[in-house]
Amino acid sequence: FKRTVRNFRRIFIKNIDFTAQDCRLSSFDIKPGKYLEISIKDTGEGMAPEVVSHIFEPFFTTKERGKGTGLGLSVVYGTIQDHGGAITVYSEKDKGTVFNIYLPVVEQASDQKPVEHDSIIGGGTILLVDDEELVRDVASGLLTSLGYEVITAENGKIGVELFAEFRDKINIIILDMIMPVMGGAEAVKKIREIDSNVPIIIASGFSKEKDIESLNEQNISGFIQKPFRVAEINKLINNIRK
Repeated sequence: FKRTVRNFRRIFIKNIDFTAQDCRLSSFDIKPGKYLEISIKDTGEGMAPEVVSHIFEPFFTTKERGKGTGLGLSVVYGTIQDHGGAITVYSEKDKGTVFNIYLPVVEQASDQKPVEHDSIIGGGTILLVDDEELVRDVASGLLTSLGYEVITAENGKIGVELFAEFRDKINIIILDMIMPVMGGAEAVKKIREIDSNVPIIIASGFSKEKDIESLNEQNISGFIQKPFRVAEINKLINNIRK
């Protein structure tokens, strides 16, 4: 019996020390000290150098038009950067790819910087609708860290169904615009048929100038460009809830 594994993924974790020289050579704003290195390796088909060089850029994707936004890795890049870490990628065609994530280690709770008073929003439930699994995972983590319960959906149709089921529980909806099955614009219309007042935030890379007028007719509460940062989404939600 012979079995061929086409794509095998492994995850390795270890502690490392970054010297002052390591930090000077890094393209990230990192400080010397102890870091946790998380390596994700696979044995897939790999990526060409021209793909690797653009892999973290917003809206860069190798998928067909309409199949992906190209924001997943850009969101990851920004989130790691916000936490004082770094991420690198190495890939060879027909050999595989490895992503290395470096996050600073906090040895004692007292070493952590105090949280700003206005950085915690509090309780409530947010419905997050986005077709990119990585975006959902990262954004859900950010929102949870701000004190929210998060319900996620991978397209507008499921988002509308979830809102209809949990409308009394959901306080805010964060909605992507370009999704399969049902896009954001159609989802907004159907949500407004159910509830004309629930706050809806559009999170997308689309041009505000082009679409803001038609969306404002649907009583949109706010817009945020992807990939968004903790401070940005925190400020927007705070303003909506005042």
